[in-house]
Amino acid sequence: MMVDDAHASGVLGRNGRGTVDHFGVHGRVDIQVGTLSKAIGALGGYVCGTRDFIEYLYHRAVRFSSLPRIRPLLRPPALQPLTCWKTNRN
Repeated sequence: MMVDDAHASGVLGRNGRGTVDHFGVHGRVDIQVGTLSKAIGALGGYVCGTRDFIEYLYHRAVRFSSLPRIRPLLRPPALQPLTCWKTNRN
């Protein structure tokens, strides 16, 4: 199963954890993609999956490999909401 959380991160689920949390499908999602530029308030996006899947993308998705990575100054604002979600699990 693949979940596109572009519009659910920060909105759905407990404390805005997204679609997976909202529908209780933890452990059943193979690929999750989303953006950091909507509710998270940063730039960029993400793809989550197994190590094999990420390796596949890294080697096969050549047209995306030339996109700029998140700049170091933007990493803390992008990670802060994710850190809050992780620590506020209850």
